Amino acid sequence: MNNEQTRIGNAMTYLAQALGTNLMGLVHGNSAAHLARMDEALRLREIARKQNYNR
Repeated sequence: MNNEQTRIGNAMTYLAQALGTNLMGLVHGNSAAHLARMDEALRLREIARKQNYNR
């Protein structure tokens, strides 16, 4: 497996966990860059949610 496939797999795993669903079919055909942006947005939202919870 090459690095791009690994990154896509990691992003899909994180997205699936965050959304509680299997996204394999949904994200089929999306670029690695698009998946990375989606992944980053979810991670940043989760960080913000945790910071607000701790206030």
